Amino acid sequence: QTNRTINSISLDPLAESTTIIEGSGGINKFLLGTSFKILKNLSFGANINYLFGSIEREEHLYTNPLQWHLREINAKFIRGFNFDFGLLYFHLMEDYKFNMGFSVRPAKEINTQSQTVRVRSLGEIYYPANPDNEIQIDEVSNHQTNFPLESSVGISIEDNKKWLLGLDYKYINWDNYYELGKNTCCMQNSHEFIFGGFFTPKKDDIYNYFNRVQYRFGLSYSSGYLDYINHFSGTLGLALPINRVVSTLNIALKYGVMSPSELMVNPIKEQYFSIYLSMTLNEKWFQKIKIQ
Repeated sequence: QTNRTINSISLDPLAESTTIIEGSGGINKFLLGTSFKILKNLSFGANINYLFGSIEREEHLYTNPLQWHLREINAKFIRGFNFDFGLLYFHLMEDYKFNMGFSVRPAKEINTQSQTVRVRSLGEIYYPANPDNEIQIDEVSNHQTNFPLESSVGISIEDNKKWLLGLDYKYINWDNYYELGKNTCCMQNSHEFIFGGFFTPKKDDIYNYFNRVQYRFGLSYSSGYLDYINHFSGTLGLALPINRVVSTLNIALKYGVMSPSELMVNPIKEQYFSIYLSMTLNEKWFQKIKIQ
């Protein structure tokens, strides 16, 4: 039994209840980037990003058996700029190439608008004529959301004709993430380690198609973001050549496990499979015609 309250709209009297939480939306990014060589083997790159999008969180609370229904909808609209930059160093050896990269995205406050609607209804449907039903609509608030510092470093070694192996480390400072001028609870700094690579048997083989396929794999482990959550995943993929140039159809299968710590109350272990499909198009779209 529980006595639940969504802000100032509450259930009375005490009742057993079921809660359902749903979310939708996301943040889109439009970017412009540039890069240039600083030294012979060292390059610098930077992006300026425009972020925009909306995120909606909806919570439903039902008494058991169904009598009262509480519903709260929170919508956020985000728009603003941030930037990131990086360095890339490479060293050529006799048969191999060594690469090392570093990137950072400084913390940045982004303009955010939010609004919350709360509804209490006798039964699942809200009828305005029913005096027991109630609705509250907050005014639109303008505030700042602090997107945290993000940095990463990676190394790789490759044989230009056949294979590549790489290791990355990524850090996000979620301790400094806040909305509405206050920190969000249950978040901690994120650490992620990624190991992966690819192998191409013989990319210039004109007789055997499967020798030109790029076979990919990856493993990742992360902790943080949400308190007491560890995330492990493994990925297998293929880059299938589309034609005689370098355009490819990319297919990948990912398996992941999210394991909460035993310190959590009623920990729930999540396992999932994901399938990824994409295309990489590298063509000469504009070719000047020469007439002799």
